[in-house]
Order: sequence, then C-alpha cells, then structure tokens
Amino acid sequence: MTGQKNQQSAVVFSAPTWKKEGKKLRMLAWLSYPAAYFYVGQVMGLQTFQIPYMNWSTCLFALLMIAAVRWISQKCQKSCSREALFWETIVLLLAGSLALWKPLNLLGCWQILALHGAFVILVMSRCGGMNEGKCSNRFLAELLLALLVVPWKNFFFRISVLFQTRGASGSAANSQHRSLLMGLMGISFSVAVLAIAWSLLCQADTTFAQFGSSFSQGLKIIATPQRISVLILSLPVGQVLFGLIGGMIALEAGLIPLKRWEKFHAELRFFPTVYGSRLLMAMTALYLLFFAIQGSAFQMLDHLPAITPVQASQMAVEGFWQLCQLMVLNLSVLAFLEYTSQCSFQEDPWLKRAAIGVMLCSMAFALLAVWKLGVYIIGFGLTIRRLLAAWSVLVLSFWCILTIVWLLKPFEAIRWGVLFAFASFALMGALNLQQFAL
Repeated sequence: MTGQKNQQSAVVFSAPTWKKEGKKLRMLAWLSYPAAYFYVGQVMGLQTFQIPYMNWSTCLFALLMIAAVRWISQKCQKSCSREALFWETIVLLLAGSLALWKPLNLLGCWQILALHGAFVILVMSRCGGMNEGKCSNRFLAELLLALLVVPWKNFFFRISVLFQTRGASGSAANSQHRSLLMGLMGISFSVAVLAIAWSLLCQADTTFAQFGSSFSQGLKIIATPQRISVLILSLPVGQVLFGLIGGMIALEAGLIPLKRWEKFHAELRFFPTVYGSRLLMAMTALYLLFFAIQGSAFQMLDHLPAITPVQASQMAVEGFWQLCQLMVLNLSVLAFLEYTSQCSFQEDPWLKRAAIGVMLCSMAFALLAVWKLGVYIIGFGLTIRRLLAAWSVLVLSFWCILTIVWLLKPFEAIRWGVLFAFASFALMGALNLQQFAL
C-alpha cells in the first residue's frame, strides 16, 4: 500500500501522455539552453560582471519566457488560471521598471525578488499548479512547493526529456542513463587525448606550433573566460528553469490536490478553541492598555516646553517598525488559529469577536504608524527606504481591513491581499524615483 501511494503521488507522466507531449517538451528543453545562457549573461550581467540596470534584455527575456510558458501550456492543454493575464502584466511591469530606471538602496533588490516570485506564480497559474485556478487559502503552501520542491525534484527532467527516459520502464531508463553517462565519459576522454596530442605536435614542429598559436588566439577571442563562465553557470540555471516549467506541466492534479488538502487541514485542527479565544482577548486587553498609556503620554506633552522638529521626528521614528511587526504578529496569530483551531472563526462567535477586537487594534497600530512615518517624512524628506516603509504600512493596513471584512462575511480575502500587494509594489517600482534615491 505504501509503495502504491508513493507511486501515485510521484510527479511523472503516464506513458501515453509522454508519447503525446514528448516533442513539445523536447523543443522547450532545447530552447532552454540559449535562454539560460542569455539570462545568466545579459539579465544577471555576468557577461560584463555588472548588474544590468536600465538594460532592455530584462524585458526581452520576460517576454520570451511569457511566450514560452503560454505556448507550452496551450500545447499540453493545461488548465489556465483566470489570473494568468494579471501575473503576466506584473512580470512585465517589474521587468520594465528595472529596464527604465536605476533604483538604489533596497528597492532594486526587492524588485528582483518580486520579479522572480511573480514569474513562479505565473508558471503556476498557466500550467495548472493552482488547483482552484486562483490564489486560495493554499496559496502560500503552493508557492513554497513551486519554489523549493518542484524545480529541484525535477532538476534532471531536461535530460530525461531530451533522451526520453521519463515514462520508460526501469530497465530501459537505466540503460539510457548508462548510455548517456558512457557517452559523456567518452567525449571527455577524447578531448583530453586530443589536447595532449596537440601539445606534443606543437613541441615537435615549429610550423605546426605557429599554426596552433594563431588558432589558439582565435579560439581565445571566441571562448573568453567570461563566456566560458556564463556557459558553465547557465547549465544548472537551465536545469532549474526547465525543472520548474516542465515539473508544472507534468503535474496531473495540481500542486496540492483538494482531497489531500482537506485531509491535512482536518488533521491539523488540534488547538483548543477556548484557549484561542482567551489568547486573543488577552492580546486585545494588552493593546488597550498600551493605547491608554500612549494617550496619557500625549496629554503630558501639552505641559512640556516646545520641542524642535528634529526632536519630534526622532520621537516619531521610534517604534515604527515595532508597530508594523505587531500587525504582522496579529495576522500570523489569526492565520494560525484559522488553520489549527478546533473550531473556525465562523463557527465560534467568541473566537470571531475576539479576532475582530485584535484586528481593530491592528488598525489603530496602522494609524499610529502612519502618523509616525508622516511626521518623520515632513522633518527629513522622502527617500527610497521611507517609501518602502509607507508601502509596507499600506499593504498591512489593507490586509487588516480585508481580515475584518472576512470575519464579518467570508470571501476570497487571501486572493485580494496577494493581488494588491504585487500590484501596488509593481506600480510603485514603475515610477521614476531617482529624486528620492538618497
């Protein structure tokens, strides 16, 4: 029974599917070699050892990958998510912002990470990785599987496609792998023997040595150290890239089948509901105590002498990120209780009311963080780091509002929260922020 279960959960093609889709996947496998070389050399900038900001190769590569993913998904008749066009737009916006502007500080790093994350989600949406065809309550688990499991589990999928070893019987696959290994060893041995013979011939005759010298100079012009390093690094990059796309295409029931998710979710409900309600009530009481102390502290400011704008700005910046971390903590606790509590928020009224109280306190934290950030920006001006802080507060506040509305009336809150976070960040990066790059 265990072997049968493992066999069913393995990400493999059945024999008829492999024969039907083999040519299309083999074409994509061959195209992944120049695509990975272009990515490593031009997009990553290893050809010149410089990060290629303001380089249109990023946009060109994004367009090529979008077209390749759309083509292979249509040819293999994979179910397409209704959000696929949205993620294609986000990928192009992020790639275009890197091509148009030259962001400094942290923004450029976050844009690169967001671009790769959006592309992974695009592959999920185009190739049937999302079981419900949209961002659902399984989105985080699906994204982690797509990032950490699928590319590495299918790391050698490209070799299997090119030599048709996947879907074959065990003895046939082993024979083909053995033939491939012996072929690579034979080529390496032949190259080594020819190199030794070439060196001996150059030492034996001066005319051949002059010919060898001119040939070596021409070879050095073509095979520069940069190109060789790019070629070597592009091989594992291409394996991972094709492992992601090909692994998604090979899935038959999505990343997380619905029945398996429901069974896992049912087994995960172990936390007593009464303790969850008491925890949320205690958090609300603690937050109310904090606001009461803050209110008394603000009243005492009226009796103190006037402070300078610099002092006001320093007071405002103190505790800003702690307030953001408190909002993240509250959202994380609610997510933990939603997945592990024996009763959901909709089933237990006390748990629901306590969660609403915590979220209202989170909104108060958001307003306080906005006030602190506004005072600091007025005192010291707007920079990239402070713009990222404003975006973080905006996204966290929006998530808190979505959570409150979801507690009152269930809807697709996770989906709209993810879409808003990516859309707002992509639009922010598409603006010309050079004047704030301090």
